[in-house]
Amino acid sequence: MADTETRHLQKNKNDPKQTVLCKVCGDRASGKHYGVTTCDGCRGFFKRSVRRNLVYQCKEHGACPIDVARRNQCQACRLKKCIEVQMNRNVILKRIKGSGNRR
Repeated sequence: MADTETRHLQKNKNDPKQTVLCKVCGDRASGKHYGVTTCDGCRGFFKRSVRRNLVYQCKEHGACPIDVARRNQCQACRLKKCIEVQMNRNVILKRIKGSGNRR
């Protein structure tokens, strides 16, 4: 996200006319996560999916709509959209490898 977009998110959180939207589901974005402007829900979903190495199956031929109302209906299509908008799984994987000595 560009610096101006970051400042835009910080200054205008309560102004609906100036809301930045999640690139995955269209909800209000909370910031740039894994390289893409997303909401906290999609950020958490992507993180859990990558960390747990989850594989999902779509029951509707891989073309389910992903929006605020339906983002929880098909995990396979939601993860597919996360990848399509270029959320970066390598950021999560690097943190997992680097966290082995913590605790």
